Amino acid sequence: MPWVGVAPFTKEEHVFANLGDGTYFHSGSLAIRQAVASGANITYKILYNDATAMTGGQHVDGELSPQQITFQLHSEGIREIYLVSENPACSIRRPTSRPASRPRIATNSTPSRETLPRR
Repeated sequence: MPWVGVAPFTKEEHVFANLGDGTYFHSGSLAIRQAVASGANITYKILYNDATAMTGGQHVDGELSPQQITFQLHSEGIREIYLVSENPACSIRRPTSRPASRPRIATNSTPSRETLPRR
């Protein structure tokens, strides 16, 4: 993840990085883990499209739902997780009770600059 090494030498305080779910499954989760461990000020946007687009659009090699990805991110120490979806109810199954180990997930069906937090 280049931002971890570049951040100390730039005036830019924060960056965004885009990942697809295929890249997340392959190696992107490791980049996120490194960013958390180093304290990098970065926001990852994960596009869930069930394809590995950078290598031709193959199906993702494994099964990770948006909900499973949020649980993995939470287990890595990420506490701000936002799910933007045309139909959030289909992406996240809400339990009737929320144990402390479950992530808080803010959902939104109409993403805009006004509805997501600014960094």
